[in-house]
Amino acid sequence: MILRALLVLVATTAVAAAQTLDDLRQDLRQRLSDVKFAKALGTLAIASEELSLSSASFSFDDAEDTTLTTFTLPFQRTLDVFGAGAPAVHVEGVLGHACARQSSADVYDGTAPGLETSVTSDWSALSGLVGAGPAFALGERATFSPLLIGGLTHLENETDYGGPGAPFTAALADGIAFNWDATAWVAGAAAQLDWRHPFGELRLELLARYDVRWIGILQSDDPAQDFSTRAQIATLRADLTGPAGVNALSGAIDWRAFTAYRGFAEGDLFGNRSLFELGCALELTGARDLPLVDGAALHGSVFAGDGVRGWTVGVGLLF
Repeated sequence: MILRALLVLVATTAVAAAQTLDDLRQDLRQRLSDVKFAKALGTLAIASEELSLSSASFSFDDAEDTTLTTFTLPFQRTLDVFGAGAPAVHVEGVLGHACARQSSADVYDGTAPGLETSVTSDWSALSGLVGAGPAFALGERATFSPLLIGGLTHLENETDYGGPGAPFTAALADGIAFNWDATAWVAGAAAQLDWRHPFGELRLELLARYDVRWIGILQSDDPAQDFSTRAQIATLRADLTGPAGVNALSGAIDWRAFTAYRGFAEGDLFGNRSLFELGCALELTGARDLPLVDGAALHGSVFAGDGVRGWTVGVGLLF
C-alpha cells in the first residue's frame, strides 16, 4: 500500500509537461507532502514495538507482494515498590525491528515508454519503547494498569532500481520518495487488565489491553517525509500453562498454549485491520544454572487475518 501510493505520484510527476529535474523533484515533493504518504509508516513503527504478539514473518495479499518480518525483545514486570497497601508498579519495554519489502515490475505501469523501471523497496523501523504505571489489585486474581508510553523509532527506506529508466527514476525520487531515513517520536497511553486463575496444576491468564499511540517526525531527510499520525489498538490474549513433568538445568519445564487477537480501531497493518495468533511453547523456568536470566522458551505460532498470513518458530529468554 505504501509503495503503490508512491508509484502513482512518481509516475504522474515524471510524465508531466517538460520541466527541469529540479522542477520535477519539487513537484514530487509537493505531491508527497499533500498526501502525507509517510503517515502509512506509522504501521511499521507499531509492528516494531510489539509487546503482546510474537515476532514473526508475514505475507500480504496485495499488489506490491508485501512481506513483513518483525523481531522484538519485550520486557514486562510488576514491582512492589511502595510496600503493602500501596499499588504495585507495572513496568514494560521493548526493543524491536521491523522490515517490510515491496516490489513493482514498472514504476510507470507502462505509461512512460522507454523509462520502464522496476523497484524493490525495503522499509525498516528500529524502535525502543518504555511504559510504566500503577498496577491496582482488583480482588485476588485481577490487576488493572493505566500506563503512559514513550519511545523513539528510526525509519529507513532502501530502494533498488532496474530497467532502462532506472537512472532517471533514481535522480527524480531518491531522498524524497525513496532512499531516505528519519527519526520519529512515539507517545501514548494504555489500559491493561490481567486476570489469572489456577485450575489444579494448570494456570489460565487472560489479558485485555487498549493502546492509543501518537507518532510524529523529529528529523527527516526531506520535508515530504514529515508526518504525525495516531493509532488505536485493542489486544486480547489467553494463555494456558501446565507442567510438562520434566526438569532440566535445575529448573522445571512447562508447556504453554496461547491465542491472541489484535484489532485496529484506528490505523492498520499494511491495510489489515485484524490479526489472530495461535501458538504453543515449552518454557524452562527457575533455572539457577542459567546466568542473568530466569529461564528460556521454545515457541511457535501461526497468524491469520484478512489478506495476511504469518508464522514464527523461535527461542527466547525469560527475565
